[in-house]
Amino acid sequence: MTTQLAIRYAKALFHSTEKTGQQDLLSCFEAFISLYNKMPKLYAFLNSPEISREQKESVLRIPFKEKPTFLGFLSLLMHKGRFKYLEAIAKEYHSIFTNTYGMTQAYLTTAVSLDEEMKEHLKEKLNRIYSKQFELICDVDPQIIGGGVLVISDYMIDFSVKNKLDRLKSQLEKC
Repeated sequence: MTTQLAIRYAKALFHSTEKTGQQDLLSCFEAFISLYNKMPKLYAFLNSPEISREQKESVLRIPFKEKPTFLGFLSLLMHKGRFKYLEAIAKEYHSIFTNTYGMTQAYLTTAVSLDEEMKEHLKEKLNRIYSKQFELICDVDPQIIGGGVLVISDYMIDFSVKNKLDRLKSQLEKC
């Protein structure tokens, strides 16, 4: 039920806007979901049945007053009692967007977080090397010590320090 509902809402929103609007909505979803997950009080506020829809909408107007389509969509979800499905809808919207515009996802895990300039540089290199549009999804895992692990589809490039140490250990054990 949740998946079908999320797909239905995501498709309706996606097809109701032009390409530039679709990219804008994708950015709005990413920003809002990030904020929504990092601020438990915001999550509790927006999902509380004790707080009126008008109060919730007034809070959402502050960051999204320049984004009327996204604000209207959030209001619709609140009005229909479907706000709890927002993350699932955002994931489906993201999937529809990437499939429509031929974007490929690349997952990068590093020991420390990368700054935006480094992420953009890596994304540009991937775009140039593979002649595709990439979306770079970054994760941090301190256990890899240094370097990183890049996964594109079913292809993995492991250039982590942990992997190199494991290979060295394996070679030393053979001796």
